[in-house]
Amino acid sequence: MTKEKDVEKFLEQLSEEELEQIDKGEYVGNVCDDCIDEKRKKVKHDYKAGDYVKCEFESSDDRNEYMWVLIEEIDETTITGRLDNDPVLVHQIKCGDTVKINKDKIVQVIYM
Repeated sequence: MTKEKDVEKFLEQLSEEELEQIDKGEYVGNVCDDCIDEKRKKVKHDYKAGDYVKCEFESSDDRNEYMWVLIEEIDETTITGRLDNDPVLVHQIKCGDTVKINKDKIVQVIYM
């Protein structure tokens, strides 16, 4: 089976609620890495300060959590902004904290 078919099969197994949780960065279950990679490939890098980006954060137990960040600054390789979610798995940060994230961790953008 091809990578695309595997991703498609994984997504078909999820409920509508789980798909919405993935889009909101609230899904705590195991997310297929290929699904996230596919979303990451589609992200355009034309975001600006004031836009929201969904980013991948790694927890202390090597699980990933996806949360929204309000962009405040952008440089060549990173964005700096304010975390706009209450983390479930990542305990060293909290909603409202300033975070600096590599651009390759961005999986989705909301343009404001």
